[in-house]
Amino acid sequence: MLENYRKHVAERQTQGIPPLPLSAEQTQALTELLLAPPREKEPF
Repeated sequence: MLENYRKHVAERQTQGIPPLPLSAEQTQALTELLLAPPREKEPF
């Protein structure tokens, strides 16, 4: 989820426009990641 959003942000930045806000599905996925992060991403 985070990788896809970062790609989205980068693409929009090259176009000179801000990224779109998170969708409901993206927000839910982000919340789940914050509650139970993968071991390699815990410091993030």
